Amino acid sequence: VLAAEPEVAEGERPSGQRVVVIEFPDMERLKVWYDSPEYTPARDIARTALRRRLLFAEGVQAPSSMEATVRRFYGGLTTGDTSIADEVLAPDWEDIPLMPGMAAGREGYKQTVSFVRGAFPDLDVTIQDVVASGDRVAVRSVVRGTHKADFLGVAATGRQVEFAAFDFHRLEGGRIAQSWHLEDFFGLVNQLKG
Repeated sequence: VLAAEPEVAEGERPSGQRVVVIEFPDMERLKVWYDSPEYTPARDIARTALRRRLLFAEGVQAPSSMEATVRRFYGGLTTGDTSIADEVLAPDWEDIPLMPGMAAGREGYKQTVSFVRGAFPDLDVTIQDVVASGDRVAVRSVVRGTHKADFLGVAATGRQVEFAAFDFHRLEGGRIAQSWHLEDFFGLVNQLKG
């Protein structure tokens, strides 16, 4: 577990000893469990029955878990189901750069999905590569769709288009906290005007 400064709940910080890690979805749920009526008797017994150290640390998700979270993010673009925003995005998620006219945070994701799918109702995002390292996930994808409404100042053409996108996501507490993205809108506009 990578953490800048774990919170010591019992005992002292370990140095060079075995550490058992129990994963919780987030720090809040860990503390609810720790203070729960179900765990309190076991905690009281542990204080007298053994010598232990207990630390709470904000960790880094396992890559497979991080990848699953990021894939769900793209699933909303493909299906139009924006309800996943509340599950996969942090409440103060940053979209960098923020699309002009869109709200910040989860609401902005919902608006963006609605706007893009309004122009390309059959929008499909195909993920080609996912690389996870530390708290970051990089994604290379191809976006395809049929141009059915105004997009980037170009009226509906009925053309099927395809363009590349490259994104970097930073995850925190099991959710995407920031997304940096770059889409090949130059190539897209050339297809729309072509």
